[in-house]
Amino acid sequence: MTHTGQDASAMQVNAFRSPMVAQTIDFRRFQISLDPTAINKIPNIDSLDEHKYQSKWLHDLTEETLGNIDMADVTKFDLMKVIGQQTAEYIVQTGNNFKKDLVDNRYNDLLVTTSGDISRIQKQMSSPEWLDGFKA
Repeated sequence: MTHTGQDASAMQVNAFRSPMVAQTIDFRRFQISLDPTAINKIPNIDSLDEHKYQSKWLHDLTEETLGNIDMADVTKFDLMKVIGQQTAEYIVQTGNNFKKDLVDNRYNDLLVTTSGDISRIQKQMSSPEWLDGFKA
C-alpha cells in the first residue's frame, strides 16, 4: 500500500474487479462522488429546497455545498435522497439497470471523480502557511 496512491478500499475494489476474481464473483458497485463533476453526470432535476441550497436545480450545487456534506447530518437527507434517486435514474438510463458493475472500459467507476479539486489543491500547495501547518 505504501507504493500506490490508492487507499485500502480502492485496492479491495480493484481486487474484486480483477479478471481472476470476476470469474467467480459478480461484483457490483454503485457509488457517486459528492462534487459538481460527478453530480453533473446524473440527470438534472428541479426539486431541491431553493432557500436551503440557493437553487432548485441539482446541477447548480456548488463545490462548497457538496464538499461540506457530513454523512451524519440528517438535515441534508432531502438532498441525499435526490442525489440517490437521480443516480438510480442514471444507472437505468445507461442501460445498466443494476445488472453489472458501474464502470467504464478501464474498470474505473463512472460516477466517482478521481481528479480532485485541482484549483483548491493548487492554492493550498502554493501557500507556505498551509504546507507548514499540514500534519502528515
